[in-house]
Amino acid sequence: MEKEIRVRLVPKSRDGESIVHDLRDMTPSIAKRYKPDPGRASEAFNASVKLGLKTQMTNFNSLSTILSVENIKTVFGADIIEIKKKPTGRTYKSTDRYLSVKQALKVPAEMKDTIAYAYIPTPPEFLGMDFIPPNASVYHLRLMGVLRALKGSLCHRNSWMGHNVRVAMADTGFANHPFFTSQGYTMERVSTSLTSNPMVDAVGHGTGECANILVVAPDCHFIGIKHDDYSAVALETSLAQNPKVLVNSWCWDVDYLSMEELRVQYPNYFNELRDVETIISDAIDDGVVVIFSAGNGHRAFPACMPDVIAAGGVTAWGDGRLEASSYASSFRSQLYPGREVPDVCGIVGEYSERKHLRGHIMLPVPSGSELEGDNLSDAQSDKGWGIFSGTSASAPQIAGIAALMLSINTNLTNEQIKSILTATATDVTEGASALGDHASIGFDLATGAGLVNAIEACHMAERMLDT
Repeated sequence: MEKEIRVRLVPKSRDGESIVHDLRDMTPSIAKRYKPDPGRASEAFNASVKLGLKTQMTNFNSLSTILSVENIKTVFGADIIEIKKKPTGRTYKSTDRYLSVKQALKVPAEMKDTIAYAYIPTPPEFLGMDFIPPNASVYHLRLMGVLRALKGSLCHRNSWMGHNVRVAMADTGFANHPFFTSQGYTMERVSTSLTSNPMVDAVGHGTGECANILVVAPDCHFIGIKHDDYSAVALETSLAQNPKVLVNSWCWDVDYLSMEELRVQYPNYFNELRDVETIISDAIDDGVVVIFSAGNGHRAFPACMPDVIAAGGVTAWGDGRLEASSYASSFRSQLYPGREVPDVCGIVGEYSERKHLRGHIMLPVPSGSELEGDNLSDAQSDKGWGIFSGTSASAPQIAGIAALMLSINTNLTNEQIKSILTATATDVTEGASALGDHASIGFDLATGAGLVNAIEACHMAERMLDT
């Protein structure tokens, strides 16, 4: 077991209140009310120092501290257990085992007046070097093929390229791949207080998936935030970069539980989710467009949050046929009754139990990374490319389209962009999702409104300038 473990402490609000309602009651205005108070955060920090804790303040006035496993019991009154995650077979980076607690952490007496709750973070699941990609026999799309399938090339002909729209993405790292240099993309890379060099990406997930944003919105200002196992800190760091669009290709597979089951069975997990939900809801209230992957057979949070744009998957075949991706999630939320996921879809490949993945996307990855050579022959496995997708690709594609829309109409809100994307999507009537829901005429659970249509969405955004 690890010798040290991190704990996040969330301060009370300015009036001393803390969140006591169900997560499903959260709205952006409620999130504002429960924002951590800087004064209480400072008091809590001083108390933690007196307790001998190694503590840091986060971007948005919460605290992060490191303790030995032995001291968790002494300070927070909880016993550490090792949890083995159930493999999904559809996740590109997933910690097999991690340390957590069964019961909720008890706030130390010295912090009762300043800290609302504390929790041990749960690792998220990341969904899934030549500058010219190699040839491959397996069916796949290249990035320009993805752009055409989304109707994004028609936007470029109108000079809609996402000029200067700030798009933030937290992921495994963002390497300086020759493909990005050759295309002249603007990329800024940032570490959190807990991560190392953001240009180091041992997995390749972040490097590859951000290409989906940049091919759609080549003139956007992309900011990649290196994410580890501490999602709240990654989100805070992302929002500190002042993005207009926030997109993430990771999730927790947790929406098979009701809110009460989550609270009773996994109180530590519940505390983390309400912290993350507050951060996201507050960002949406501040005008940030928020997009999350719906999952690759997962029942994904935060995608299931009602105000978030949830990205599902559609497979585009060489003959132009579209069908629901058997690799992408679709579900009715248990956490938020009445919520259905996804809202709209991007381009995603297929999946089979034999692990034969088809119709994926050729993406740039760092040399020596886990995803280098994925679905390529041995002869092509060391070229700095891999063929993969999942809803981890569709979310950044949709983020790129949001950037195009915002470059046309800077006043669009998260709600308006979500409405435009659903109103203009191309209906998909064939295929079934990873969870067995079938596509049909009109809105359906498998694909939501259908495949996003960049040119129609941008035309509607332009027309709204006059309203």
